Amino acid sequence: MDEARSLRETVRELVRHKKAGQPANIGKLNAYLAQAASYPMLKENQAGELSIERIYRPQTAKQLLGPLAERAADLLANVDFELVRECENHECCLWFYDKTKSHRRRWCSMSVCGNRYKVAKFRQSQKEVRQTTSR
Repeated sequence: MDEARSLRETVRELVRHKKAGQPANIGKLNAYLAQAASYPMLKENQAGELSIERIYRPQTAKQLLGPLAERAADLLANVDFELVRECENHECCLWFYDKTKSHRRRWCSMSVCGNRYKVAKFRQSQKEVRQTTSR
């Protein structure tokens, strides 16, 4: 569990640095990538189309983190980082990749953080209405 937390913090640090345009220490993430016990395998679907699938064969707990480290490395190297955003809920620590058509997504999850924001905004407006009507 400590290794998973360490990987999470490493990825957060790398995302923050990249978002800020600062150089990042990629050594920690590369250490996790080096632990991954995997290999590519060519697969064929029912239509006869070929694709490559990565097969993981972890033998240690640390090797289980290999796929997560690979996804993080892919994010850092291959996506439009303008669309990587931090959730606007100040109590949330998550980042997300905005795939929406308008690229105006504000929360990691509309059903969680977006809903909390809307509920808080509604309660504040109701409080203001009660204060003005009680005068």
